[in-house]
Amino acid sequence: MVLQSRKLPWYFSGKWALERIYSFIQNDNRDVTNELLEAGVNTEGSVSTDGYYGLDIKWTPIYGKYAYFNEKIIPFDLYFSFGVGKTDPRLAASSSATEQFEVESPYTVKFGTGQIFAITKWMAFRWDMSLHMIQAKTTVTDPNTGNVIREDESLSNNLFLNVGLSFFFPEAKYR
Repeated sequence: MVLQSRKLPWYFSGKWALERIYSFIQNDNRDVTNELLEAGVNTEGSVSTDGYYGLDIKWTPIYGKYAYFNEKIIPFDLYFSFGVGKTDPRLAASSSATEQFEVESPYTVKFGTGQIFAITKWMAFRWDMSLHMIQAKTTVTDPNTGNVIREDESLSNNLFLNVGLSFFFPEAKYR
């Protein structure tokens, strides 16, 4: 699984920010799933995440500085976030031609935490961990008649770890 994430924060004070997020998740079937499909076994109950977009509110209660071998001082921020958004689900392939599966794009509640370490006045190393809670609804219909065979609802929790770089615009003047 590969996660590519784009985040655009707007700080309206030193401790509070709104952050717009878009994440694209690249999922591929494992070899065992492909072998099951070739053998005619249904894997339709498997729902994964294709993407997420939402809005977070960030609270940064802790600011600090690390001394790097008494050579350099590295400022850092520790933050917490809460947000809501929409998850784009991906339904697993099915070997069955007698049933048609659909999954609704569910709303997502997101909790997170992370740190930003300033490398220069315009660039920082960033890590964050977030928990996405999703209530997904799957509908199975008969493709010939269009009748609903069954509906399932399930709560899914996805835990993501992001590592990357942040860029400051305009460049910080106080570091």
